[in-house]
Amino acid sequence: MPNEARLASTVQVAIMNNKQDFLIAQNQHWYRIPVKSAPKNLRNNVHLKYLAFYHTKSFELEKYSIRGFAEVQKVRIVKRKDLFPEEPIHEKTELEYYKLELGFLQALEEPVLSKTHRRITFIPTTEKKFFKAKEINYLFNDSIIEDEFWEALLQNNIPAERQYHTTKNQQHWFLDFAILCQNGKIAVECDGDEYHSDIKDVKRDKNRDNQLESLGWSVFRFTSFQIKNELKASIDIIKDKINNYSGVKKR
Repeated sequence: MPNEARLASTVQVAIMNNKQDFLIAQNQHWYRIPVKSAPKNLRNNVHLKYLAFYHTKSFELEKYSIRGFAEVQKVRIVKRKDLFPEEPIHEKTELEYYKLELGFLQALEEPVLSKTHRRITFIPTTEKKFFKAKEINYLFNDSIIEDEFWEALLQNNIPAERQYHTTKNQQHWFLDFAILCQNGKIAVECDGDEYHSDIKDVKRDKNRDNQLESLGWSVFRFTSFQIKNELKASIDIIKDKINNYSGVKKR
């Protein structure tokens, strides 16, 4: 859970669903995001320096990867009819979009891959993380304690998915870390002490944990204090649970 100030997320990773939209970005140098579903940093007018694209399965050999990026030159809100003036009038004609006007697309030296072929929507990140990323999970920029826990998982050779999306009956959850094992699933939540000290937060977290457990997740919560001062013990708890679940699945 976000709990500490982060470096500005000046890079936005966005989903690229189809080749037609990719050609628009490549040849017309713009990309659209519906205002009603835009990421928080865009709604909060955070300055974006770069936009990168995560390719879906429709891109065949390039699927489930980030291959390129472009400089964001201007952001403005327009209606769909302004983006597609030749399009016949329909129910989306008056919808508002963020139009991100872009420079030329540039290729990364090495693609950023998703080893589990995961579904994503948007990932805000920093330039440092973006240009050093080995795979999708290296991009996330949610909190300092999550980064510390992620580094500990890497050092202990525990493969995990960050900000893992799971859903059932139109309810959606994003897990700080998901560890998928042979005979079970582990959810790890990193709780900022201040953010989760209010009784309403505690009740909400308990309800969330109960729902996740009903879906077969084993949920562990670690506080900032535990991650900063008892990190080895926290990792050992996760290791024991992984062993109980016959080890992690191969990615």
